[in-house]
Amino acid sequence: MPDSAPPPAVQPRQHAQLRAQPGKRRPLLQRLTWERLKTIALTLVFGYPAAVLIRLVSPLVRIRVGEIPVNRIGYILPTADLYLCEKTEWRGRRPIDLVYFSGPPVNSAAYEMVRRKIRPVQWARFIAGPNARLPGAENHVVEFRYFDSDGIRARVGPTLELDPKWIRDGDAWLESLGVAQDQPVILIANRDQAHLDNIHPEMNWDYHDYRNTDIEKMRPMAEYFAAKGYAVIRMGANVAAPLASDSPRIIDYAWNMRTDERDLYLGARCKLFFGPTSGISELSIIFRRPYGAINVAPMLTTMNLGDEPIFYKDGLWMPKLYRSAENGAYVPTSELVAIGAHRFYSSDDFKAHNLILEENSSDDILAFAKEMELRLAGKHRPSNGEDARYAAFWKILLDGGKPDGRASIAAFYLKKYPHLLT
Repeated sequence: MPDSAPPPAVQPRQHAQLRAQPGKRRPLLQRLTWERLKTIALTLVFGYPAAVLIRLVSPLVRIRVGEIPVNRIGYILPTADLYLCEKTEWRGRRPIDLVYFSGPPVNSAAYEMVRRKIRPVQWARFIAGPNARLPGAENHVVEFRYFDSDGIRARVGPTLELDPKWIRDGDAWLESLGVAQDQPVILIANRDQAHLDNIHPEMNWDYHDYRNTDIEKMRPMAEYFAAKGYAVIRMGANVAAPLASDSPRIIDYAWNMRTDERDLYLGARCKLFFGPTSGISELSIIFRRPYGAINVAPMLTTMNLGDEPIFYKDGLWMPKLYRSAENGAYVPTSELVAIGAHRFYSSDDFKAHNLILEENSSDDILAFAKEMELRLAGKHRPSNGEDARYAAFWKILLDGGKPDGRASIAAFYLKKYPHLLT
């Protein structure tokens, strides 16, 4: 997870577009509900004086105001986790933070887990607007972030804890499915729009449908690990299609078994997670489980300089492939960088430049999983020219920058698709 760079105050990474509503807009007075009028009144009567007071007392104590959106799993988990990491490394005089939660909780268990660590001060929402508008805001706003830009997660370790009851219930549930307590678990997930359409049916999510993927392409990988004795569990919520398999070790949890508590339990229980660069990956990231990112798009998303994979020294990623809509040929990385397509965040941008994004194939996903398995076991042996290919790719993608500390793009992938190196 969380795409476009957020401003200092946290904003959603995907800015949804409201579906057009027929008819004229209602008059202003009709649109001003009682709740909205109350918010405006409290902001004026309480918010602005409080924001002024915050500045007046700043020589004695620094007070900050911040918002954590809780309506998406890719918002609440990374922002809370990184904030708690920063608090453990804080040096000098600590500020007093007034943090409030916004939006309806997308996952009640995640909300409760975060709330135990960060006590929300809900009335601070009336101060947030005035505080951001008055001079000196940079000193009085909590700058939550989605990305681990300095590797703090590796230094601090997990900051969020499961309720012991969730662990007991999760163990019993897995045992009822034939998964022993000492049996390793691998999580897999794909990305589609069914979940977003379900929780926000009033919005149009087509603007980033280039990120969607087909769960069926992950089945050979799932069967590979199941044959080796792993329990392979498909994650997700309100998914578009089931994962068909005859293996009893492949569990389509997302289709008809999920609960909020089990989401978090499985994130902590798993040995490894394979999935897209979307919010669901945070279920493993917050518990510091290895994460293999497949179907990454655009190329500079969570693989960007200073972004998430700073933590994943042993992590791996693999982007979607870009084809020309005119002739079907693969587009070299240098051409993508030249037109800025390595950081496009809208389906319309890709269409405007005649680009088609191609999902990772079943064979490539399986090869990716095998490579990551070897890397985590310390058994990966670089092939001839691997280091040179790796350096050449990053030189093009980062315009001469170095990828020190970031997750590796899969070695087999660079060798199989040489256009990535030109």
